[in-house]
Amino acid sequence: MALFHLNVSSIGKSAGSSAVSSAAYRSCSSLVQSVVDPQTGIEIGYLHDFSNKGGLAFSHVFAPEGLDSWCSNREQLWNKVEQRETHIKGRYARDIKLALQSEFSLEQNIQILSEYVKDTFVNDGIIADVNIHMDDINNPHAHIMLTTRALEKDEDGNSVFGNKNRLLDSKGWLVGIRNNWADINNKYFQIHDIDKTITHESYKTRGLEFIQATIHEGAAIHVESE
Repeated sequence: MALFHLNVSSIGKSAGSSAVSSAAYRSCSSLVQSVVDPQTGIEIGYLHDFSNKGGLAFSHVFAPEGLDSWCSNREQLWNKVEQRETHIKGRYARDIKLALQSEFSLEQNIQILSEYVKDTFVNDGIIADVNIHMDDINNPHAHIMLTTRALEKDEDGNSVFGNKNRLLDSKGWLVGIRNNWADINNKYFQIHDIDKTITHESYKTRGLEFIQATIHEGAAIHVESE
């Protein structure tokens, strides 16, 4: 049995987080966060520079077709997200961290992850900011930041964020994205004739409660959500 780890959390205002800063960190890049001073109305730019951070192996923003160009531009995208969230407890993004299988090459993992992201998120109208980190050879992993609002067209035909996508809060969605990740890896294990499988089921479900945790906390059976 190969390793399964998929952890879901949130990036939001209540924790004092910045979507732009989070995206810059995960993409090992330099992004400017635009903030309007409520007192003066003047727009201020804050630079989040993580371009010297090593380990980035792949970076791409996956967006549904037919949207404006800003939806695929990391800096513009996450600034739009921040500007749309006015509530003090507004949530900017769902944040997924998942383990990649060391049995696959980087190119194969990119192919698997890209297919997974398109089928599981983009097809449901969600923009996914995807980054693969290889800073630890024993711990190849990916970060996926997901937009949490539905994408709509305004009266002028421009892409805008609408209401919250409640799909991302459902237990069924959490179970589904875990199951999909196991399924696609198992499909490619079979394609490449690798005699391994992974499962999204917990140790407890499989009657293996006493197995010692690994670097990724065993099967990482918990899904954190806020």
